[in-house]
Amino acid sequence: MLIPDNLLDKLGTYYVHQSINVRYGITFEKFVGLHQSGVWTAYLA
Repeated sequence: MLIPDNLLDKLGTYYVHQSINVRYGITFEKFVGLHQSGVWTAYLA
């Protein structure tokens, strides 16, 4: 699946600023996959 560069940039900024790796222990690739599948919102609840 091809993801637009601007979306990857925004997700990367969010990933870094929210310390997703530290808080949830997931890689950026996994984070993008969760976001693309719509599952990521469950992590925020």
